[in-house]
Amino acid sequence: MAARKGPVHAQFYLWAIEQDLVRANPIRQRAASVWSPWRGGAGGTMVRQVPAETSHMGPRREVKWLPPKSYRLWRNVGLCGFDSKEMPRRGFRGRWAARNAAYADSMVRTGLRLCEHSALTVFDLPELPPAASGIVNARAVLPHAISKGRSGRAVYWPVPVLRDVRDYMGWDRAEMLDYGRSRGFYIQARRSLLVEDPAAPRVRVGGRWVPVARLDAEERRRLLVTTADGRWEPAMVWLNQWGLPMTMSGWKQVFADANARCRAQGVDVGATPHMLRHSYAVITVELLWRGHLQALGEMNEQQRLTYQRVFGDPLNWVRIRLGHRSATTTALYLHTLQELEMRTRLELVPEGAWEPVGFSDEGWLERSEVVA
Repeated sequence: MAARKGPVHAQFYLWAIEQDLVRANPIRQRAASVWSPWRGGAGGTMVRQVPAETSHMGPRREVKWLPPKSYRLWRNVGLCGFDSKEMPRRGFRGRWAARNAAYADSMVRTGLRLCEHSALTVFDLPELPPAASGIVNARAVLPHAISKGRSGRAVYWPVPVLRDVRDYMGWDRAEMLDYGRSRGFYIQARRSLLVEDPAAPRVRVGGRWVPVARLDAEERRRLLVTTADGRWEPAMVWLNQWGLPMTMSGWKQVFADANARCRAQGVDVGATPHMLRHSYAVITVELLWRGHLQALGEMNEQQRLTYQRVFGDPLNWVRIRLGHRSATTTALYLHTLQELEMRTRLELVPEGAWEPVGFSDEGWLERSEVVA
C-alpha cells in the first residue's frame, strides 16, 4: 500500500512547490530514464526525477502461470507424448519422458527456481518416508550456496512427486550412469571433487574439508561420489543421456521441445520453467488463504487474534518457500488471484446485464420515463 501511495504523495508535493506552499519536496528522489514519444521527433529516452522508493522494475508485471488442469495437459502431451485427448501416442519416441515429467512435477510442486533445481545433488533430496508413516510432504533444506540471493530455505516435497524422482534415479538415472561408466566419463580428473564417504558428504579443497552444502552450482558439477562397490559416479540428481550433469540450457530445450509437441497436437498450452514456479506460488497462495479464512470464520475475535499471532500471514509462508526477501514481490501473486476472481465474476454476468439503463427499441428514454 505504501509503495502505491508514494507516487501520489510525490505529485502532491510537486504541485505544492509550484503553488509556493512548501519550499522543498520531503520525498527523496532519484533519477530515472523514461521513454517519451515526443523526444527527438521519433521518440526517445529522457531523465526525470521519481521517488527513490519507486520500483526499478517498472509497472507491475503480469504473472504467467498454469492452472492444474492446464499443467497436466501440457505435461502429458508435451513431455509424455500423449495426443490432444491425453491418450498415449504410438509415434512418440521420448526415451527420457519419465525423467522430464519427474523434473517438471517437482518444479511445479516445490516452487524451486531452474538454477536451484538443476543444482541439486543426491544429498539434497529427502528420504522417501515409509508408506505407513502418513507423511504427506518430506522436508529438505535447500543450501544457501545454490539458492538465488543465498535464500536457503526448507523445501517440502510431496511424497508422490518424491517417489517419482526416486523411481527415475533407480531406473533411468542408473541406465545413464552405466553409459557414462562404459565411456570412462567418471575417471578421476584433476578438477574432480571427490566425496569419499556419502554418509558425511564433504570434499577436500585447498587442503581443507568443505561440506558439499557449501559448494556452488559449478563446483557441484565436478562432484564424484563413491558407491558401495567402490565405483565413482556424479553426485548431481539430474543427468543427461550420456550420464553427465544436465545443464540449465538443456532443460530449457526440453521445455521448448514439449511446447513444440503441444503445438503439433493442436494444444494451445505452453510452459517455461519459471511459469511452473509461478504456478506453484499462485495455487499455494490461493489454497492457504482459503484455509486461513475458513479457519478464522469459525472463531471468535479473541481466537482469531491468537491464531494470527501463532500462524501469521499465509503470504509470508509462501514468501519464505519461494526465497523472496520482500513480501512485496510475493504480493504479486495476490494481485493475480484478484484479477482471476474479477474475470470469473465478469464471466458470470448475465447476457442482458450490459443493456444500458434507460435504453429501449425506440431509443434513449427520458429519466422520468425510466422511473415511471
